[in-house]
Amino acid sequence: LAHYAPKARLVLSDRLFAECPNKLPVVVGFSNRQYPGAVRIFELAQTEDASMAAHRLYHVLRQLDQEHIKEAWVDMRFADTGLWKTVKERLHRAANQ
Repeated sequence: LAHYAPKARLVLSDRLFAECPNKLPVVVGFSNRQYPGAVRIFELAQTEDASMAAHRLYHVLRQLDQEHIKEAWVDMRFADTGLWKTVKERLHRAANQ
């Protein structure tokens, strides 16, 4: 996976969206999860599919720029092992964290 940092500010969260005090209307998340109140959801994959999430990650980050999104809440509730660990590291780099 290459490195790409979108212009959008990414708010990485390992909390449930509904319970998160700093939720934003734009979400980078998963197709099999609910994000009540979100206006726009950019889907990485289903939570079981690390390979697809890794494949789609930079496409989704570029979409944020193409749609001139200023900030997005990112669902980080996934494993910290294997390919998921790589996805997590790339998201932290993209968020400059």
